[in-house]
Amino acid sequence: MRRPHEIAMDYVQARTRFMHQGRSIHGLDCAGLVFLVAKELGISVQDPGVYSREPGNDMLRIWLKRNGCKELDQDPEVDQIVLMQLRGQAEP
Repeated sequence: MRRPHEIAMDYVQARTRFMHQGRSIHGLDCAGLVFLVAKELGISVQDPGVYSREPGNDMLRIWLKRNGCKELDQDPEVDQIVLMQLRGQAEP
């Protein structure tokens, strides 16, 4: 069975472009990548649905929790999802 990071790398190596709310090889966003990797692994994940380009209100954190992800109190390991925020970074 393929590991999550191997599936995610397929999208990177295919040079999948960023596309807001993208859910295919033709374009992905961060939630779309998690959604497609889970789908390919046979894990049932609720699609986050429609959201703005600047979702705010911890939308992604809430979505991950609803789908069984837990916050860690240790360093992440391979195949774990990392959610981070870069303060002061403007969106390109």
